[in-house]
Amino acid sequence: MMDNQQPIASQKQDGNKWRVAAIVFIAVTVLLVGIGTFLFTKQGGELANANKKNDGNVKTIKDIKDKLANLEKGETANGDTIKSETATDANKGYLVVSEWGIKFKLPEGLAGLKYSFSDQFGLVFALDEISKTGCGAAGDLGSLSASSSSVVKTPADSPTGTYGSRLSASAVNGLYFFWVSPQYACGNSQTDINVGAEKVQLIKNMVKAVEPIK
Repeated sequence: MMDNQQPIASQKQDGNKWRVAAIVFIAVTVLLVGIGTFLFTKQGGELANANKKNDGNVKTIKDIKDKLANLEKGETANGDTIKSETATDANKGYLVVSEWGIKFKLPEGLAGLKYSFSDQFGLVFALDEISKTGCGAAGDLGSLSASSSSVVKTPADSPTGTYGSRLSASAVNGLYFFWVSPQYACGNSQTDINVGAEKVQLIKNMVKAVEPIK
């Protein structure tokens, strides 16, 4: 009886071994498939994020190019027109007399030159740096008058009292301009007088070049 049952037990053990092997194989296969799926999904997500990032970079570069193109056209990203600074730049470094539509190129030494209008002299000049040295009164640094007439020799020739030496042969903005030198040298001392005289000469040379405001 024992001799007949031994092969049957051996066969059962062999069958169990195959079952165990099959189960282990299936488990390993499932594990490998799971790991592979996880890695594929992760890589796919990273690629998707990378693509999104690249798309963002492409859009950013495109946005920059579009903005530059808009700036060249004088427009903002919203389509608003940018006010050109050309007009402002064109007047940089000039003394602009908007009332007469003219301007003068400021030479070195006349930075801060200002003007105002006087009933007696017309347009008068002033400099803060010498206004407290005896050269602060109207007309101390010379003055300008304007007229639609090319010949104005005395105050009586014009209802506004314009007179002086004509600056240009042709009219600017329909007006002729006349330089009037100071009636006397200004200054509290000889040094102040010399400085004032230098400033007057600079102003006189400046006003010879009358330019229209553009």
